[in-house]
Amino acid sequence: MGSLSTNLFFFLCIFLLVLTSFPYNSWAVEETLLRSETELLTHELLESAKQPEFFDWLKWVRRRIHEYPELAFEEHKTSQFVRDELDLLGIEYVSPVAKTGLVGTVGSGRQPWFEYKSKINGKMHACGHDAHVTMLLGAARLLQNRRDKLKGTVKLVFQPAEEGFAGASYMIEEGALDGVKAIFGMHVWPFTPTGIIGSRPGPIMAGAGRFTAIMQGKGGHAATPHRTKDPILAVSMAVLALQQILSRETDPLESRVVSVAFVDGGEAGNVIPESVKFGGTFRFMMFEGHSYLKQRIKEIIETQASVHQCSAAVDFGEDLLRPYPPTINDPTMYEHAKKVGEVLLGEQNVQYASITMGAEDFSFYSQKIPAALFTIGSQNKTATATGVKGLHSPYFTLDEDVLPIGAALHASVAISYFDTHELVDSEYKSKINGKMHACGHDAHVTMLLGAARLLQNRRDKLKGTVKLVFQPAEEGYAGASYMIEEGALDGVKAIFGMHVCPFTPTGVIGSRPGPIMAGAGRFTAIMQGKGGHAATSHRTKDPILAVSMAVLALQQLVSRETDPLESRVVSVAFVDGGDAGNVIPESVKFGGTFRFLTFEGHSYLKQRIKEIIEIQATVHQCSATVDFREDLMRPYPPTVNDPMMYEHAKKVGEVLLGEQNVWNDSISMGAEDFSFYSQKMSSAFFSIGAQNITAAATGVKDLHSPFFTLDEDVLPIGAALHAAVAMSYFDTHVQT
Repeated sequence: MGSLSTNLFFFLCIFLLVLTSFPYNSWAVEETLLRSETELLTHELLESAKQPEFFDWLKWVRRRIHEYPELAFEEHKTSQFVRDELDLLGIEYVSPVAKTGLVGTVGSGRQPWFEYKSKINGKMHACGHDAHVTMLLGAARLLQNRRDKLKGTVKLVFQPAEEGFAGASYMIEEGALDGVKAIFGMHVWPFTPTGIIGSRPGPIMAGAGRFTAIMQGKGGHAATPHRTKDPILAVSMAVLALQQILSRETDPLESRVVSVAFVDGGEAGNVIPESVKFGGTFRFMMFEGHSYLKQRIKEIIETQASVHQCSAAVDFGEDLLRPYPPTINDPTMYEHAKKVGEVLLGEQNVQYASITMGAEDFSFYSQKIPAALFTIGSQNKTATATGVKGLHSPYFTLDEDVLPIGAALHASVAISYFDTHELVDSEYKSKINGKMHACGHDAHVTMLLGAARLLQNRRDKLKGTVKLVFQPAEEGYAGASYMIEEGALDGVKAIFGMHVCPFTPTGVIGSRPGPIMAGAGRFTAIMQGKGGHAATSHRTKDPILAVSMAVLALQQLVSRETDPLESRVVSVAFVDGGDAGNVIPESVKFGGTFRFLTFEGHSYLKQRIKEIIEIQATVHQCSATVDFREDLMRPYPPTVNDPMMYEHAKKVGEVLLGEQNVWNDSISMGAEDFSFYSQKMSSAFFSIGAQNITAAATGVKDLHSPFFTLDEDVLPIGAALHAAVAMSYFDTHVQT
């Protein structure tokens, strides 16, 4: 949150400013009575914020802002939207402040997607793909008859080229999964009684690749082998050596397979052939296995060719047969489908499956979104008496009683999915190319508007005046400092702010007294040298070498010059120089950020960064200019929580959310422009958990990620906490 990044910035409103302006000379309230009133107030606020109409409004506000992000100081539409909402609430405000900001005053304010795939081989139906199409068509009919009751949209994908040609990857490339949140698939299994399903969470099927090799030798009569270069012998040794990849090079706890599946060479029993063609498949359970096996297969075949005075060409055929990644079931999606299966078929008919080294192109889907692949028993009773035929057998048969079961399971998994999965953030993605809300500022604006509505409805009970500051340019451009300069905080006694945190469960808040976030500055430097051809480097003054040495020397500011008990960071975050691999450039541009927890750290690091870069330039006969860009991006001071204001907000949070949901946060070297407010008055800055449950299943995305999502259940909690901190502040802080 709030590092000095210029990549993204959105209209920010995270601050609730509390102004003590209602004087009264004396008061006496028992502490227990005050605590009781505070508890009633905070719970009543939360209950109000969670009312369906209110919560729907919060979500509408947040999504409306989320869809139309704007860059720093360009938040005209967002500002207008906030003003419109404040007008509807009857809340007075001052605008513009700091170009696009505004200050409001209150005195004494769905559609997730689901995905299905069909397995269509396109050539023969010896793997049950005809049944897969039928079951999915059956599911389509069931769903269509109930379309008015669906709470979301179901996609049914009838996919070609499953058998070896990675049809799923092409479906993805052509947008079949765009906007899709989860996927469920089934494959018939002839070894299990009809209607029994099976799967497991995590890895369930291997990844796979293919290889083909031609061993080129010198043919001749088998009676005179000394006059030949025997490719059959070379191939035989290669086949044996390939197995040692598994027995001698692979961790025994890791599953891999290398199998030579065909050999084709020679026609006569008394003639050594000119060449032998052979090939096979390799399997792996981790991505690293693919690259390692591919490299070693090629090395071993080529080496064995050389040993036997032959030559070899190895082709992995990836232009025609794309390698398959491992199939990995998302634990949450697996559990959902499992529970549906247990209801539909009975717990005894849902089995825990073993991992198999077979491969499945459903794996491409599982790499993209939460996925669950199940087998469904289709054992033909008649065929059982004569021996079950496996998949890919010309004698493969199935029991057609599996068809309605499969259709119903498909439809049930879809319908019930919508009952248990709330709308997630990406359904309301930005509608403006190149701009997005990836740091939660749309939620911050929404929560403060929610607080405005709560406070406006209770304005007659307020014992003071609350300012709500809707501040622009938080991301790197120090919007808070401009708000201060234009008087937004004049007369204000204390300030409270929050920032969403995607790594914490929804509703959990966290902070600490004293320093909580670092101060930050930026620097950009140009190292000017003398370019030339890389083959005659002695005629150049190499700026790349000078920059490299400067990057290393800068780290010594932390490792050798900084007290180990003081936290500092110097990071070079970009380097840009040169275009050709054989030309030393004239100059190199580079830069980054530096962080500190004391004011002395800022001035010291700034001085030493400049000195080190300029000295390294001199050492390498170059010159350097260093710019700290403070005219455009003001350095941020450290964020320091006032102990008393922190304690006040903490107590309110404990009443509203429970003590177990108020955490003691660690200090972060991230920076936040709330720090400008914290330098001016008593302040408390908290994080508030907004972990999206669906996103958490596939890995939480950090702030500033294009895949960042949040749980909208945080919105009423944040609105209520803002309002509660403000109202209770007046009960404990009296101006005399």
